[in-house]
Amino acid sequence: MPLADEIDYPSRGDDAVKTILIGGALVLAPSVVSIVALLLMVTFILAPVGLLLLPFALVPQLLTQGYLVRVMDDTLGGGAAPPEWRDWSGIAVDGLKLLAVGLIYVVPVFLGFLIVGTVILAGTSLGAGIGGEGGGVVTGLSVVLTLVLSLVFVVLTLVVGYVLPIGVCGWLHDDSLGGAFDVDRIRAVATTREYAFAWGAGVLTRLVGGGVAQVLFFVLVGFPLLFVAQVLAFRFFARGYADALDIDIDPQAASPPASDVTETSDPDPLAPETRGTERSK
Repeated sequence: MPLADEIDYPSRGDDAVKTILIGGALVLAPSVVSIVALLLMVTFILAPVGLLLLPFALVPQLLTQGYLVRVMDDTLGGGAAPPEWRDWSGIAVDGLKLLAVGLIYVVPVFLGFLIVGTVILAGTSLGAGIGGEGGGVVTGLSVVLTLVLSLVFVVLTLVVGYVLPIGVCGWLHDDSLGGAFDVDRIRAVATTREYAFAWGAGVLTRLVGGGVAQVLFFVLVGFPLLFVAQVLAFRFFARGYADALDIDIDPQAASPPASDVTETSDPDPLAPETRGTERSK
């Protein structure tokens, strides 16, 4: 199935409107909680209440991220429509797992940030301490090195953003967090044209959706739209992973049309199809 055929994915299912509205409300909730907490903090009497309220802004974000994990999991399982908002505690746990995996992935970026900051501080201090022409040379070298390291930092950030969805799909594929760090599989998927195209489509969807959502911020329409863009992007990421590994996730493949099934007068009771029918009865 081409990615273009997935554009309507967020609107599929009988509860699509409900799913989108809940997702949009969760996207809006952190901003509301943060604003209320900050307003309470500026008042001397209610400042402790505001401090206690502020961490709760993370809860809707965990739920949103956990739902996006469910979108990827459902996609890899052959789901044709977005999952419903059920098992809220499980969704929150998935959000925490995604946070944990993401933190491990950004360790190289964090180290790069520390190196760049150290170089800037050391070069500026050393140049100021030496003074004169020598100090100018040292300062100039530190500036050049800082630019190079900053470029490396940007590249690392892009690489992490590129491979992280592969890691999440690996975790879901193996049903183990260890699957998120399978270097061989990450390399195999990341170097395919299928995943690269799907990742680019997902990033573009998030950028466009986020831009439009910012314009519609004050009419509240932007929040459901931002959620829809995120759902579609994560659908693309999972599709790219599956296509790269030739995993058949076409929901039609799992259940052929009734007209294609040949009925027999005396089915074999030991056949897999017969056993599945007996279980369903």
